[in-house]
Amino acid sequence: MHIIGIGLPRTGTTSLAKFLRNLGFLGENYCVIHENKINDSIKILKKSFLIDNSAYRNYKHKLIYSKPETKFILTTRDKKSWKKSINSMKTKKLNIPKDLPEISLYHKEVIEFFKTKKSINRLLVIDLYNISQQEIFSFLEIENQLKIEYPKELIK
Repeated sequence: MHIIGIGLPRTGTTSLAKFLRNLGFLGENYCVIHENKINDSIKILKKSFLIDNSAYRNYKHKLIYSKPETKFILTTRDKKSWKKSINSMKTKKLNIPKDLPEISLYHKEVIEFFKTKKSINRLLVIDLYNISQQEIFSFLEIENQLKIEYPKELIK
């Protein structure tokens, strides 16, 4: 199984990567704002992921050219807290991409695209403030592992 995280920056993409690692997945995650990548240096693996919060630029391509068993996770949060978080990154003089879409429009666009491609069953939307671990386990078709808690990195 391969998981692709397509959430925008500041929507919990790092937390998602940590959660997947806790479940035994290996892969890489990239942050466009901090311009850093964590790579588990994998060769062949049954459970892998790619989380890239710059995927808003190419998630359509990723879906079209992915294998049918590839699953996508869109992390999101409410517009007000997202804008506040993005603005706090600007004050830290971090690289905020100029082409960053507005979060609620991106959310709607992603869902609509997956629907039109008849792939909505391959998409899970996770709200940063309302995460259902059971929903994630069901989506990934893995046994409920309640001893593993979903990590929440510094939410600002």
